[in-house]
Amino acid sequence: MFSQTPVLEPKRFSLSQNLAFAVLFVSLLSVSSLYSYLLFHTFVEVLIIAILFATFTVTWHGRRFENGYLLIVGISSSSVLVLETLHMLTYKGLEVLPGFGTNLPTQLWLALRFVQSLSLLFAPLFIDKKTRIGWVFASYLLVSTTLVFLIFSGLFPEAYIEGAGLTPFKIWSEYLISAILCGALFLLWDVRKRFARPVLEFLLVSIAISIPAELAFTTYFSVYGPANLIGHLFSLVSSYFLYLAIVETGISRPYQLLFWDLNHANEKLRGAIRTRDEVLSVVAHDLKNPLFSIMLNSDFVAEFSQKKALPEVIARTAGQIKRSGKRMEKMINDILDVAVIETGGFKPKIAVEGVQRILNDAVELMWPLAAEKEIDLRLNPPRSGPGIDCDRDRIVQVLSNLIGNAIKFTPSGGSIVLEATEESGTEENRMVRFSVSDTGTGIPKERLPYVFDRFWQAEESAKQGSGLGLAISKGIVEAHQGKIWVESTVDQGSTFYFTLPSRQAKQIVKS
Repeated sequence: MFSQTPVLEPKRFSLSQNLAFAVLFVSLLSVSSLYSYLLFHTFVEVLIIAILFATFTVTWHGRRFENGYLLIVGISSSSVLVLETLHMLTYKGLEVLPGFGTNLPTQLWLALRFVQSLSLLFAPLFIDKKTRIGWVFASYLLVSTTLVFLIFSGLFPEAYIEGAGLTPFKIWSEYLISAILCGALFLLWDVRKRFARPVLEFLLVSIAISIPAELAFTTYFSVYGPANLIGHLFSLVSSYFLYLAIVETGISRPYQLLFWDLNHANEKLRGAIRTRDEVLSVVAHDLKNPLFSIMLNSDFVAEFSQKKALPEVIARTAGQIKRSGKRMEKMINDILDVAVIETGGFKPKIAVEGVQRILNDAVELMWPLAAEKEIDLRLNPPRSGPGIDCDRDRIVQVLSNLIGNAIKFTPSGGSIVLEATEESGTEENRMVRFSVSDTGTGIPKERLPYVFDRFWQAEESAKQGSGLGLAISKGIVEAHQGKIWVESTVDQGSTFYFTLPSRQAKQIVKS
């Protein structure tokens, strides 16, 4: 077992703590409006611009991590950043870009809010889609360029008239943006399982706080009035929680944000494995019952045909049915064994067993198949110690699989030899090595690394089994703290080896 060193990470404040901090901060910031509203507005806009820049930067550098929602929101910050900067520089009273009235910065505000709200609305639709960040960035660059052109050329509808205040277009646009944000909240909640909890909470709060901000911007007459001030405070808090969701989490705890897709994929994989196991269990049960009935009836037909002296073809057909049934039963058992082994659910039933008895059982089981093919199946006297702790039935299954493969690929007149030898080594680590050697066709060197893979076949044309026997054997041996391997030469034969801890070694370890 490897020791795990705990990963130290910055302390994360709760949602309520961050809300309390945001309220305190904007309360202190609003004091600056008593001295100069323009100073207050500039402070707010600079903070929002900094947040947008950080959001875009983190998203750009994390573009290989696949979360379509965060990618869309992050890249949209580039377009919003351009419009927000122009809004600040053209704001009434600021002389950085002189010569513009109140209408133009108000139009810029509407434009950036439409871009941001629509991005939040459509982002959930891209959450599981492969999105090319270059195309997304180019699209938002085109959008911001088009909006800037429309506004500065006078083609964008008026939003503010000096002496009259907000236009109906401005007011209804704010209501529409509020409705869009409500839709964005609903769609985000619909895909909530795709986010780490802190990220989801911060995104929900960010969008929710944007709605009263938009409503506040429908009521002011003067751009220096209290409604405008309240709207900007809400906008700043909304931007702060966007910062918490993407930037702060992305830098301090990137695994919560950028690796969430990996965690989600793991959950889906676990669910698929559970579903597979349930399906296998049901299918195996539903197949075994009628299969048992078929095999039982085939025995009855064979016995009845002998008693009644029916044509030999009937008895022969009944025998073929039974053999096919047994083969099908073995394939079902193999599939179930692989499923149990892969999920770590296989637990051998350990007991003290003699090596000689295990070898005898395997030879007795497989001798008829070898004799039918005129193959000499021999057992050399075992040279091992006091025995092994193992699940006898499972080790016999391993030997049967290895012998069965040897019979399959050994021509008539060939030979198969079983041996068991106690390996040299320290008393605590002594192993018993089993081997099954044949004079068959052998396995090409380039295929040896794949021998114990599921569904591996020695030859493409030799589909004579499930292809799971060696994979099952490997799982059984490893569950006994042993190992299994093969040595082979083409046209000369193969030798499969596996080891199990000797009884003597286990006694020494326990003492």
